[in-house]
Amino acid sequence: MCDKKPTANMSADTRNALISEHLQKLIKSVAGPNITAKQQRKMEQIARKHIRHSSYMSTTSHEVTQARDDLVKRFQEENMAPFGEAIKELSTQLVEDPVWQDHPQTDVQWSVLDFMLSMTNAPIQNVRRNRQQMDQCRLSALAAVKACDNASNSKDVASNSLEADTDWLKLLSEDFLEWQTPVDSSDSQEEQSEESDVHETSGSVDSPEESKTTLKPKDMARVYKDAMENVKLRVEQTYVPESARSGTSGQSFHINAPVNLALVAPLEEIRRSNFIPLPPLEPPKLYTQHTPCVRDEKLLPQQIHSHWWRQNIHIHTKPPDSDPLSNFAISHVQFLNKQSLGLVQHPLPNTTTERCLLREIIFMFISPVSCCFFEVDKQRCVIRVRPNVSICSVTADGLKAALESELLPALADMWQLRQTIDKLTLRHNGQHIIGTLECFANGLRDLLQPIKRSLLAYEERVLNEEHVSLIQFIRHMHKHFRMLQLLRYLSSKAVLPSGPPHLRCAYLLSQLYQQTRMHKPHQKLAIALLLVSLNAYCKIFDGWWRRAKLEDRQSQFIVERWMPQGEDAASDESWDGRVLIRQRQLGEQESAENRQIFKKLQGCPFYQLLLEHSLTSSETQDLLASVNLLGDMLATTNEIRSRFYDELHAQLFVQLRVYGETEGDTQLANSHMGQEPSEQLAFEEQLLSSVEDIKNTDLLSLLTQSVRKKQQERERERERQRQPQRRPPPAGAVEVLQRLEHITQLQLKDVLSEALKEILLRRQSLANQCAIKAIKVELELGESVRFLRHVLLLEADHLLRPYYTKLFREIEAGASWAQVPLLNMELYDLLLPQYADMAGRAIVRIISQMQASSSKVYEAVEAIELEFDLFEHVQRIVTPANLQTYNSVWRLMLKVKWAAWKLENMVFIRRPRRDIYAPLDLLGLTVRRLEILRFWLMYLNNSLHTHIMQVVSQQFEPQIDKCRNIRELSTLHEQYMRQLSSHCLLNDEAAAFRIALEQLFHLVFVLDMEWTSCSSYLADAHPLALDVSSDGDGDDEGNAKCLQYLALNQVVEIEMTYIRCHQTLAEILNNLVYKHDHSYLTALESAINTSVPH
Repeated sequence: MCDKKPTANMSADTRNALISEHLQKLIKSVAGPNITAKQQRKMEQIARKHIRHSSYMSTTSHEVTQARDDLVKRFQEENMAPFGEAIKELSTQLVEDPVWQDHPQTDVQWSVLDFMLSMTNAPIQNVRRNRQQMDQCRLSALAAVKACDNASNSKDVASNSLEADTDWLKLLSEDFLEWQTPVDSSDSQEEQSEESDVHETSGSVDSPEESKTTLKPKDMARVYKDAMENVKLRVEQTYVPESARSGTSGQSFHINAPVNLALVAPLEEIRRSNFIPLPPLEPPKLYTQHTPCVRDEKLLPQQIHSHWWRQNIHIHTKPPDSDPLSNFAISHVQFLNKQSLGLVQHPLPNTTTERCLLREIIFMFISPVSCCFFEVDKQRCVIRVRPNVSICSVTADGLKAALESELLPALADMWQLRQTIDKLTLRHNGQHIIGTLECFANGLRDLLQPIKRSLLAYEERVLNEEHVSLIQFIRHMHKHFRMLQLLRYLSSKAVLPSGPPHLRCAYLLSQLYQQTRMHKPHQKLAIALLLVSLNAYCKIFDGWWRRAKLEDRQSQFIVERWMPQGEDAASDESWDGRVLIRQRQLGEQESAENRQIFKKLQGCPFYQLLLEHSLTSSETQDLLASVNLLGDMLATTNEIRSRFYDELHAQLFVQLRVYGETEGDTQLANSHMGQEPSEQLAFEEQLLSSVEDIKNTDLLSLLTQSVRKKQQERERERERQRQPQRRPPPAGAVEVLQRLEHITQLQLKDVLSEALKEILLRRQSLANQCAIKAIKVELELGESVRFLRHVLLLEADHLLRPYYTKLFREIEAGASWAQVPLLNMELYDLLLPQYADMAGRAIVRIISQMQASSSKVYEAVEAIELEFDLFEHVQRIVTPANLQTYNSVWRLMLKVKWAAWKLENMVFIRRPRRDIYAPLDLLGLTVRRLEILRFWLMYLNNSLHTHIMQVVSQQFEPQIDKCRNIRELSTLHEQYMRQLSSHCLLNDEAAAFRIALEQLFHLVFVLDMEWTSCSSYLADAHPLALDVSSDGDGDDEGNAKCLQYLALNQVVEIEMTYIRCHQTLAEILNNLVYKHDHSYLTALESAINTSVPH
């Protein structure tokens, strides 16, 4: 590739043939020997496409450099920086090679580099899949280039003589290549003859500068081709082929000048080492080396006081002096045996020193195990004192009684506390660790640390041969024994042995809260444990307030995510949009005992405080996160930035200021931070201003040196405070207990719950302000509710009258009116001029095809429903159930509007050629009764319409400003919906009224048919009457029609039906008003009861 002079004057065919030949070699070298013929043809097509591309004929160095830098940057981003550096180094050496200077074509090196970069095949993926293999390939390539540079920098004469004397075929076969079995001799002879012919034809090039090798190019290509075909890529080995190339070995050849190949290197280096030595691969090491511990219960008896602890060996310790009372344990038994005159023989007790007894007691506190004085029953978790073992100065029975009364309860308490801590902090049988219980266990462990330190301190006294005794040890540990007793009592009261995690956590907090009452002597200890146990809940609150997410993976919190009924729980969209928060309940399989405990929790004030905050803040935080206002709220205040636990800890001691100054307040008062700094700063400013006139710089610096130094220290302190600092760990139970005892010795009020309530109220008030603003401004709740009232409650009757009037006509005509696209389009056209932003949110839906096929309007309107595309979190307030209530009122209003429209459009019936002032005959009386029935129905319908319009006139929007949070807003809207439903007689109590009302609407339909039938029999030319005149002019025909109508009319039946319906409605309303105390129906009841026909 470096020498282009021979190809400069070639013809196009010759050049293309040469390109094809070398292209096949290049593809086989890059792709490996295992490539199939189909893959090779595909790669050749891709390569030819790249070669024919015109961009490689006019390549600019800037574009190629940019492409190379992009590839290097991609390697760096993928954590493969060494590969990027290798590409950059190799490309730089390729471009800066001096051989390109004599090439006739300009920038040919950049064209070659561009071609090589374009031929790369997913380099990032290949390196990632074969990381170790590619890493060795990279190192081999860099080593080969380095070796080539070293060879080129050596002297030319020595290099030429060295290379001339090198038998490369022998060298390659010796170290790298294994010759295969020789092929047929005829083939070798043909190859030799072919080589001799080629040698003769190319023998004109004889100058040392032009001759590169004694081997012909065709044979040289075949050598390297056979070598590359036998390459087998493996991770731990090199890329030099293991097997020999095919074919027989010809005569040895000599390479006079080195070429840029991986095998070219100085002879001594090649013979010394074939590849770069790499360290062997090692498995990853652990960060901390651990030694596996094997528990051997026999180790302690065998190595520590083993002769004391064996029951078959009697040990008697030498008394400290010759006083008989010094060995009272033995003397007393001997005295008893002597006095019994051989009747009773008491065995002599084993005796040890008092120091050994004290050390065994300390060992039992740390790790209980059977020893000389104590016996441990691990199955029953019981510690017993061994009989007939004592110290020299005390009898065995006396020592046993003393140990059982003074030390054994403390040992049992310590052991039980250790087991409780292990049970709550270690996984057993695959059970998960519950965070709140783990925090409580950590608090117990923290409170046990001072007891352990006191035990170890006393052990130091025992080991230092100080004066110690059992009585002194009991007095020294008396306060700690009392602490052990209290801790065991609290743990046994607070920890529930079994149950769901949320019940165990809530029960723990509730029981600890009960122990913080004023009448409890261990109140402060319970406060410290309750505070540290709240750490897990505080982390949940932090996630809630900062990210609006309930991060409760252990199901330990008192509330849970809940999917409403009817939603698709498997859909991600419905989960994100419809997930709610509710109180966590017990499962159906829980025991009766756990159900009784859960029932008692509902009466705990602390539990109710947490539950109320959780339910209230969940909707608020979710709303703020949905409208992207949560970050703005956090940015405007520093209260929520700190950890909830730290804020609760600080607020607790703020509540305790009424008992006196806390430790922090005392330090603050002693430092006089409010007075000393201001006086000091004023003095420094006065000093600096008084020495401004001094011109001597040395004297000025001497006078102001101390002041300048203090100012620099203050500036550094301010800079240090401005820098972000690592948060300290949360305060432990011991620290909280010490501060509580330091403040006052008196009993405290309910300070922890008050502190928690103060923080929650402060955060809730801030979040509620932002939420109410968002619900009114961002989500336009008032506009949405006003739009619902105008459309569904028909307050905008002037706009919707053409819509529902046309709907009534189409239903009565029996046309195919239930076409949703047409209904939506007509509704949109009517609403667009007045409600441009919300007109597209109203969608008509047909919910019953059977009812839609009816020609009765009061039945057909039951098949229509309006849906509204509200904002996602507005639906938390205007729920789907509320929309159903709105639709029920809308359908009732449509029925009332239809009845009024139908009754108003019934024109008066007049008989032809009849004097209107003449006395009424039988037919006239019948028509008049029909008209009176129409008036009765109009009065009743108008009374109902007036009542409904008075109900819907009560607006919800002005009440939004009265709400303090989203929960109150949702509750207020629910109350408004219940009021609307009850006042419109849509609740269960008014079911009988609705049935009678449906009968009344049917009566309007029957009256309309009777009215039309009467008009068809009677003809009248009155301008306000129906034109039902006939062609016949004879009175006989008119009289016949009148008689026929009198025989067939249903006026009497209609009257009787109406009277019964009216009486039924009056009776139902009378019961609702006076029996059920529904005073809001008084006006409607009066209007109907005072107009009952008889």
